[in-house]
Amino acid sequence: MFGSLVGGVSTLGASWLTQRSQLRAEALVHEAVKRETLYAEFIIEASRCLTEAWSRQAEDSEVLAGLYAAVQRMRPTVSDEIIRVAQHVIRLLVDA
Repeated sequence: MFGSLVGGVSTLGASWLTQRSQLRAEALVHEAVKRETLYAEFIIEASRCLTEAWSRQAEDSEVLAGLYAAVQRMRPTVSDEIIRVAQHVIRLLVDA
């Protein structure tokens, strides 16, 4: 009887650990996809701003508003280094 109890508990434990690992892996994939989407949005917005800068000399704040908004959406999920690089890109676009 004790053997059956130990076997049942170990099966339950193994199932719980497997389920937990799968959920963690799914969460990591979800976060990676979310970050990738934010990066793509930033790149698209930066490209639009650069095209805008090349086509006319715009001092208008609305030209960069979408880019700043993209950085703000990235801020909660990315590292400080990514934000610093994004802000550097914005400075380069302003200089363009």
